[in-house]
Amino acid sequence: MNFAAYAIVSLLSLLLQGLAPPGGQGDDATGPGLTETEAPPPVSYLIIAPELFRDELEPLLAFHTALGRTPSILTLEAITAPSAPATASPDAASALVPVTADQIRNAVEAVARDNPLRFLLLVGDPAPRRDGGPAVPAGVGRKVAYPGIVDDDTFPTDWTYSVESRAGRVAVGRFPVSTEAEVTAMVEKTVRYAQGEGGAWQRRLALFGGPANFNPFVDALIESETTRLLDEAIPYEFDVDFVFAKPNSAYAWRSDDLGGKISRELGEGALFSAYFGHGMPTALDLVEFRDRYYSIGDAEQLANVSIPIGKPVFFALACHTGAFDQPGGALSLAEGLFLNPDGPIAVVASSRTSHPYGNAVLGRAMVAELLTTRPPTVGEAVLAVKRAMGHHRMLVGEFLVPGDVRTLFEEHAALYNLLGDPGLPIRYPGSLRVETEGPTRLGQPIQVLVEHSGKATLTLETRRKEIRGALELVPATGAVEEAFAAMARNHDVAVDKVVHRVDVDVRLGDAIVLPAAPAAGLYVVKVLTHGTDSAAGSVFVDVRP
Repeated sequence: MNFAAYAIVSLLSLLLQGLAPPGGQGDDATGPGLTETEAPPPVSYLIIAPELFRDELEPLLAFHTALGRTPSILTLEAITAPSAPATASPDAASALVPVTADQIRNAVEAVARDNPLRFLLLVGDPAPRRDGGPAVPAGVGRKVAYPGIVDDDTFPTDWTYSVESRAGRVAVGRFPVSTEAEVTAMVEKTVRYAQGEGGAWQRRLALFGGPANFNPFVDALIESETTRLLDEAIPYEFDVDFVFAKPNSAYAWRSDDLGGKISRELGEGALFSAYFGHGMPTALDLVEFRDRYYSIGDAEQLANVSIPIGKPVFFALACHTGAFDQPGGALSLAEGLFLNPDGPIAVVASSRTSHPYGNAVLGRAMVAELLTTRPPTVGEAVLAVKRAMGHHRMLVGEFLVPGDVRTLFEEHAALYNLLGDPGLPIRYPGSLRVETEGPTRLGQPIQVLVEHSGKATLTLETRRKEIRGALELVPATGAVEEAFAAMARNHDVAVDKVVHRVDVDVRLGDAIVLPAAPAAGLYVVKVLTHGTDSAAGSVFVDVRP
């Protein structure tokens, strides 16, 4: 269904119910379509935007109405009008008076007091990229002082607006847009994601890491935790593609093509993607090889990524990459990624310096909440990750924390902001039951039972921590091209965990036979079904001598 059809269906549905359109000029209790004794439907999804963007947002209102929500628009003009009710909409010709963060929060609290408000979308940039453009300011957070780090005392945050409502804490997201065209592009991207084609991307995770370069203790802690997460914490029904920008790692890619590699990996689509390492407002870190520094990726390069199918939710666990208050409205790396119509469907990033321990705990919470608990929407997922930080503490890492660790967690909850629609459903793969007939002897085929009927792909794979092939020594001298080529070949060997792959047409109740494993050990069988929305499952197989 196209956007115009969505809006028409939504409006007809509401008129048949005798209600005014969400966010229209009849939002007050006695507006058109309502009697004095009738109340408007409770608002569950709120958009705050300038009146200028109202028409471009109508398809998004229709989209959320189709999801069974009651959306409403509260304009900046209504917030700044001295006598306007909190949910009223002023005449479109009203002059826009600059709005403050306190006014926005007060308006959200007024709506949340009487409604089961679950989602808040801010539509507008804190620092618009055109003269006279409408600004939707962020709140202000208080920065924790890190030893040896010079930083601002405060930072911009949308966490200010995550108030309590009758439905619990409100999930907040932002479209950091400055023009009507940008609003249209982000609305279209959001709706296309929800309606688009499913497939293998729904179980794919694209992960990127930069070198820690703190000190040997911290670096070892971070790399050990990363290995544990990859091998033990991430459920095995997910495929993990990993690029680690550290030249001596098996998962390194050639240093002169790191940004290109990240762009290509993102282009293949994924459910979630993440970068962890150092960052700057408009670039990821630099990596040193043979006394020369190479960029892992910058805003200009990553802003042009093309993801035709499977736009991921992208997390940047790094400093400054989400600094969405750049002077003159300049785009941060996170904004550039999100505002690209072919880029990630949402980006979560820090607006100032973040702490390595706080980022590590966030990473733990992300794996547990996103891949195991599976909150249904982007906003609820971000909320769940922030709330879960206290459950994923690492005692050895807390020696690095200045002051009370709870204060650090509170700071990180505010530092990381969501660029994207908080009410957008995440396209998780369906769950699939997969079983084997217990331990298998070496040399015998592996029999698998799948609770499914239809086409499916099965793979027999090693565990993620294992590397099946032989790695080359990356030469420390000689032609640098030979060293880069060796890195690329090693990476391709390291990420290839598939021993056997078969495409089958499954009949419910029939066993599927996979070829024998090449050696004794613990393997995993993964199954992916095909169709509009795929389902995925896995089971471990113990192959004994």
